[in-house]
Amino acid sequence: MTTDTVDNGGVWQLEGYFPVYNGPEMTAFKATLEDDIRRTAAAARKAPDLDLSSADAWEKIVMALEDAQTRLEHWSSYIACLEAAHADREAYPR
Repeated sequence: MTTDTVDNGGVWQLEGYFPVYNGPEMTAFKATLEDDIRRTAAAARKAPDLDLSSADAWEKIVMALEDAQTRLEHWSSYIACLEAAHADREAYPR
């Protein structure tokens, strides 16, 4: 089996995360994630104590938290890759 490789000068290709840093896809992802976390936190604050009658509501909250955590990990790994690949650029968060 052969594998084609492209010499890109050692620059990491991060377009699999977002096409452009601070582009519309990235900013929409961040805004949606932030809104979803706020909405889920508000739902958890308003939810009754967990018991059999509230289990369905709490299941939805836990599932929303798991989804947000997955997206937060995606975001975190993207930022870590940017920082590692472009430590010389101040534009990327530290």
